[in-house]
Amino acid sequence: MKPFGDIGLVGCCANAERVFFMHAPIAMIGRSNNQESHASRRGHRHRLAREREYLTHTGLHGLSWVNAGCEGHLHVAIANELGSRMPLSLRPEFYKRHIRQVLSDRPWTAQTLRDVIEALPGATVSLVRCFSPTFLQARLRRWRERLDGTKARARREQTSYRGEVRSLRFGDILQAASYIASESVRLANQAAARSSAPTE
Repeated sequence: MKPFGDIGLVGCCANAERVFFMHAPIAMIGRSNNQESHASRRGHRHRLAREREYLTHTGLHGLSWVNAGCEGHLHVAIANELGSRMPLSLRPEFYKRHIRQVLSDRPWTAQTLRDVIEALPGATVSLVRCFSPTFLQARLRRWRERLDGTKARARREQTSYRGEVRSLRFGDILQAASYIASESVRLANQAAARSSAPTE
C-alpha cells in the first residue's frame, strides 16, 4: 500500500506472509511526496493534495490528516477481512477531528464548505449509531464501573500484583548479588592465606 506516515509500515506488516526483525533502525521502503507531520497542522491540509485520489474507503474526499490516516488503516483492515471480527464504522470523534481541520482553512473557500457539507451526513449517522441499545449498554456499564470503583479496584490489584512480582525479582537479585560478593570475599581470603603461608 502507499506509505502514509507510519501507516505504510502497519500495512506491510499486516499483509506480509512473514515479517523479519533486525537489530537495526527500521527503514520504510517507499516514496511519499507530502510532509505528513506538517499536514496535520491547522490550515495546512493543502499539503495532502496528492492523497485525494487514494481516499476511497472512508467515503469522504475532503482532505484532512485524520481522513488520510484512517484511509490507510481501513485499507489494511479490509485487505485482511477484519470486518467480520470487528466493526469498521467511523465514530463521531473521526468526523469531529476531520471537520475541525477542514474549518481551520484560512481563508475559507468554496472547497471548505463543500468538505464540511460532505461530512455532515456521515457524522449524523455515526451519532445515531452511538445511541443504539448496544452502545448505550456498554457506555452505562463503563460509567457504572467508574462510579462503584470496579475499574479503579482492578487497576490497584493489578498494580499491587506487579509490584509484588517486581519486589520478588529485586529480592532475588539482591540475594544473588550478596552471595556472589560473599563468595568473592571468601575466595580472596583463601588466596591471601595461601600466598602468605610459608613455602618449604
